[in-house]
Order: sequence, then C-alpha cells, then structure tokens
Amino acid sequence: METSSVDPPSPKVLVYPVISVSDRAHSPGEAWQLVLQRGLESLRVGRFDDAETSFARAHRLNPDSPEVCYALGRERLRRGDANAAEPLLLAAWQGDRTLASAAGTLARCQGLHLGRFDDAHATLDDACATHRPMALLEVVRSELLLEQGRPELAREHAEAALASAESESVRNAARAALARVCNVDGLAAVDQGDRERALFLFKRAADLDPQWSSPHVNTGAVFACLGNRQRALHSYRNAIEIDANNHLAQLNYGLLLRALGDTEGALTALEQAVECDPSAMDTAIILARAYIDADRPDSAIEFLTCQLDAHADHAELWVLMGTAMLATGQADRAESSWRRALACDPNHAEACLRLADLLTRQARFREATVLAERAQKHPIKPPPGSEESPGVPSQPSRYP
Repeated sequence: METSSVDPPSPKVLVYPVISVSDRAHSPGEAWQLVLQRGLESLRVGRFDDAETSFARAHRLNPDSPEVCYALGRERLRRGDANAAEPLLLAAWQGDRTLASAAGTLARCQGLHLGRFDDAHATLDDACATHRPMALLEVVRSELLLEQGRPELAREHAEAALASAESESVRNAARAALARVCNVDGLAAVDQGDRERALFLFKRAADLDPQWSSPHVNTGAVFACLGNRQRALHSYRNAIEIDANNHLAQLNYGLLLRALGDTEGALTALEQAVECDPSAMDTAIILARAYIDADRPDSAIEFLTCQLDAHADHAELWVLMGTAMLATGQADRAESSWRRALACDPNHAEACLRLADLLTRQARFREATVLAERAQKHPIKPPPGSEESPGVPSQPSRYP
C-alpha cells in the first residue's frame, strides 16, 4: 500500500488477544474468516491450544491474510517460538501497513526474544515513519530500551506513551512499561544503598501495575534487610496473592517464616517455591535442609531421592541425603551418600567433615584425619538461604 507523509493511513491497533478482523478484504462467509473467529473466541476463554490450532488452519486456508499472519504469529510468540513467529509477524506488517500492532509485536519479537535490537528499532522507525509516533509503539520502544539497560530513555518513552495513549488497553500497557522502569530504578537504588528511594520506586511500580507481583517481592526484601519483618511478610503475602506462582515471593516468604520460627509455614512456602520453579537447585537445597532442621528426615529422603533422579552428580544433594540417612539411624547409607558427594566434588568441605565425624566415631581414625585435613583447606561456604534477610533480585522480571 502506498503511503504519504502528508496523509498517513489510519493505523489499526489490534490488541491481543482481542483482534478485530477488517471486512474490506473478504466476504463474511469465507471459511478462513470463520476459522479465524473461532480461534479468537478460544483465546478469549483461555483455550490457547484450540486457538493455535484454529489460527494454523486459517493460515493454511489463507496464508496471505495479514490478520491471520498476525494472529498466528502472536500465538507462536506467546508459546516462546520466536523463530516461527517472526516471519508471520513480518508478513502481517508488510501485508498491511495500517496494522501498527503487527509492527509493535514484530519489534518485540526481534528485540526482546531474539536479541536483535537494531532490527527491532528499525522496525519501530519504519512504523513511526508510516504513521505518527503512536503510544503503542512508544511502549514497545520503552521495553526495548529497558532491556538494553537504558532506563532513562525507557522512562521518557513510557511517559510519552502514557500521555498520548489512544485507548484504555494502550494506557494500561504504558503504565506497565513505566512500572518496569520504576522497578529497575528501584533495584539500582538498592545497589547504591539508598533503600528509602528503592521503597518509593517499588511502591510506584506496584501502583502503576497492580497485577504485577515483582515490586511487592522487592519491597519485602528491602523491609527484611531493614529488619522490619512484619512489613516484609505483608509485602510477600501481597505478592503471593497477586501471583501464587512467583517463585521468589514463595522462597523469600518461606525463608522469613523460618527465621521467625514458623516451621510449618516455612515448609509450606518452600514446597510451593520448588513447585513454582523445579529447576532452581538452590531452592531445592534450602527445602531439603529445612526438612532436616525440622526433624523430618523421612520427608528429606523422599524429596532428595526425586532430586537425585534428575541430578545424580550434585554433591550438595548427596551431602544432605547422608545427613538425613544418619538422622534415621542408617549410618551405612549415610557413609555411602557422603562418599558419592566426594566422588562428585572431592574437596566438598561439609562432606569431608561429616564423613570424618562418622569415621571417627567408628574408630577409623586414619581416613578421618585425612578428610579433616582436606576440609581445613576448603572452608565450608554458607548454604543457600542461610541469610536471615533475603536479598533483592538483581534482575527484574520479564515482561508479562
């Protein structure tokens, strides 16, 4: 479509997941249109697999439709397949230059997901040249700049988007972008030791985006560092109420409850933290130690058995397994576990000391002495979660 800098085309903003299908390029009864609408209805009720299936079928029926390309590309991006999403989004933008939201989503895909920030900014420049600078495009620009570590410029674009937002949905997107800028600024304030300013910025982020849990987690961590445990607990609970699957909220909440002596509450929160992110090994280690400290070695053994099935070469897990085995009176299995730990890491100080202690009690002094001397050369590091006040995460959460 030819465009003019004097009289640019009126942009169409398709706000995902609600997508308006233009009626100028097809008749109402065409099969691909009906399939596309079925996919949109599936999106509205959260049936994402059905939506993707419908969009893929619509694309087979009409691969040249910009709306279909956009819908399928956006869904592929939501599923994390940026490489498959990019050509679809590019086809949508090139096929309909009035489809500004396709340009914005394409830029997100190129920058935030594929790390090609120059291409992402070029896409936005192209869209802004076709239209005037729009709030939707300003939001995407802010997100890209923030990801590139340029929070001041990100703030400028987010504030510009908020001031010129054309609709409530775009206004909410601008508020969310500005919230993430405030969150990053809060993390920087923590690094600089300015905790009061950090609290102000985290509150600002939470006010701008009430459905985002990360600012509440960061607020709780600052309060914990300041020794204000009750306000820290309150902040963590707020985060969990917003998003029960926030791993860091559950972890910090569990650590603080443990410091306050609420063993059962701590275990519940730590179990939830592991469920939220099974790949977080530090959290798994914290939970295993919490089971042992709570005199629940059987729970520790059951949990560690599952962990070791997936991480058989993890020395720390074997150390904890040995400790739990000894607590149940299984000295032979404890020794075997600690030897497995040393096979994974011959200089693991805790494994050396625990095995040396067991061997000493069994009058096996020669090997015990060798192990004790080895441990002295490699001091025990504080285990994960041993700090009373958990720290603030060094990185902000990704954009939702």
